[in-house]
Amino acid sequence: MTTETRERISDPERLSRLEGAYGHLATKADIAALETRLVEKIAASETRMVKWAVGIAIGVFVALASLIIGALTLLYRLLS
Repeated sequence: MTTETRERISDPERLSRLEGAYGHLATKADIAALETRLVEKIAASETRMVKWAVGIAIGVFVALASLIIGALTLLYRLLS
């Protein structure tokens, strides 16, 4: 049976290795910046959705008004 011996590294070296390994993790500032960007994007998409809803509502109103006017005109011509 072979035993593997690990060399003992000093505490400062171990700490520097650990700190180097955590370089890819997000900091609180990174998370706060991400939250700010997400809130801005959500607000912008809400504005776009409201614009689309208003535009569709106006389109539906115009279409219905045209249909009603057309139907009333046809009915008037048929009854005259």
